[in-house]
Amino acid sequence: GDSRYPYCSDGLNLWCHSSGYINAEDGDLTIFRSAFFQENTCIDFFGGLKVAENKWFPVSITGATEQIYEAEKFVRYTVFSSRTAYYIAESDKIIFAVKAFVTTDKQIVFSVSAINKTEKLLPTYISAYIEPLLRYANDEEFWGLMKRHGKLFDNGSFKIYTRQDSTPVAIINKITSVPGKFTTKSTVSKLAYFGGKGRTLFNAEALKIGLFDTVKAVNTTDMPVVGDMVEFTLDPKSEGNITYVLNYAVLGAEDFYSFDYKAKENVDLSKIEADLKSQYEKENDKSLNIKIEFGDFIQHKVNAGAFNKFVSSVHKQVTVCALGKNYAGDMLGIRDVFQQLTASLLWNEADTRAKIIKCLNFIMSDGRPPRQFSFPAKEGQAPKFDMRFFIDQGLWIIETVYNYVAYTADKSLLDES
Repeated sequence: GDSRYPYCSDGLNLWCHSSGYINAEDGDLTIFRSAFFQENTCIDFFGGLKVAENKWFPVSITGATEQIYEAEKFVRYTVFSSRTAYYIAESDKIIFAVKAFVTTDKQIVFSVSAINKTEKLLPTYISAYIEPLLRYANDEEFWGLMKRHGKLFDNGSFKIYTRQDSTPVAIINKITSVPGKFTTKSTVSKLAYFGGKGRTLFNAEALKIGLFDTVKAVNTTDMPVVGDMVEFTLDPKSEGNITYVLNYAVLGAEDFYSFDYKAKENVDLSKIEADLKSQYEKENDKSLNIKIEFGDFIQHKVNAGAFNKFVSSVHKQVTVCALGKNYAGDMLGIRDVFQQLTASLLWNEADTRAKIIKCLNFIMSDGRPPRQFSFPAKEGQAPKFDMRFFIDQGLWIIETVYNYVAYTADKSLLDES
């Protein structure tokens, strides 16, 4: 099966799947397309095991594009913590790992590591393949293909964007921290990374030979991707790390180039790690801190530790669904979100009140709520609506507003326009 866990910041949802698939949305802007719409993942990170000059065995760290044959036996783990997902691939000689999370400023961060477990020098590489969708849609289509562009800056940063009325842009910065000398190869060309038409990540030529053409700009006839490879040698018991930081924005024609300054910024990893630590502290502060203990049962026993973990997970799920911008694709269901808001008011009255008001702004002029709606990624854009006729959305709005007033005694909600 496949488990998934959300990492969120102000409407940005990064979904990490135990299968290795990763997707992300912000309102109705799809940053990485949904795992449910993919034959092949649009993000993976690889470690290399050197066999000979220009001959490597690639190791999919997430496992999403695990090769049919691997030179060593690798055991893979996926670990979900409250603010970070970890993908780990381990053999007798080496550990490869990816740490994925989002910052408070809505950056998406992938930190990729290689750790030498032996007492010998160990040649390796770390390679990234990242293919953002950057469209107001769940999936790809012909005109989207024709409008996507990519650029590789001289300092190794990447820019990928999709030309629309409003243009979503992503800047990806790279921070390299490896021992000794290293060589870097980068490309924004999907064809260059794969090694030709018809290939996929499962048999990408670059991963097997450790080489690809450096292409600095693509549009219309090729697909823009972050294709990156850093080759280096690990000292005994040492490690190397490459971090990729993705910033995104939605720009108009008049300020299209204004975001390029992000490509030239020096990324401060200590600030990013401090932000992550702060997120953990806030997550703990928001915890319900419910602890339920059970006495002895004659026939049946309930494991209190497992039960309390379950309650904690439900609390997290309700928080994401009630207060996020989306959780089922790019839409929010009126019935779903108001049911979740009824629960979230128990521990977060202020945000629940604000979300009730925000959702009621999407009621039709005749008083009928839509079945589903979306929050646009940019102010002024028309939202998406699901206008199919259902009969019970209004019931849940009434119930939630009633429960809010009854529980909080805050009647001022009824005076809001």
